[in-house]
Amino acid sequence: MNNPVLIIVMRYIHVLSFITLVGGLLYNMIGQRVARKILDSEKAEAFIDGFRSRILTFQWFAMLGLVVSGLFTWVITNEKYKAIGALGNALIGTKVMLAMGIFCVIWMRYSKLIKSDKTAMMINIHLAAIVILLGSILRYYRLSLGS
Repeated sequence: MNNPVLIIVMRYIHVLSFITLVGGLLYNMIGQRVARKILDSEKAEAFIDGFRSRILTFQWFAMLGLVVSGLFTWVITNEKYKAIGALGNALIGTKVMLAMGIFCVIWMRYSKLIKSDKTAMMINIHLAAIVILLGSILRYYRLSLGS
């Protein structure tokens, strides 16, 4: 399990998946805003529906990449999290729960449980910012205290 190439590939997949997920949210939000300003309402809605389905395909793959690479990274760095103590467990647990919240909001929007794209995207963008912050704090503690 300590294959350095595999660790680098998984970290790359994790970062790339998160960029794809959050970038897709931002791209979707900007694309919808521009489409509503430029196109008339019928064409705008048709464009937005097609646009959303294409972005959603990338988001599903990004979520899969995040789950697989996140679990792999957690298993590999588990000893360093133990060295941090309760704080490490609290940070990783909160980060994972917020990431699952992002996945749930995407699913709820896809299932039409959340009616507004803007609401779903703003919730997810804010959750993603918190996940990034927690990931940075966790990485700091893991590198300084866990080593």
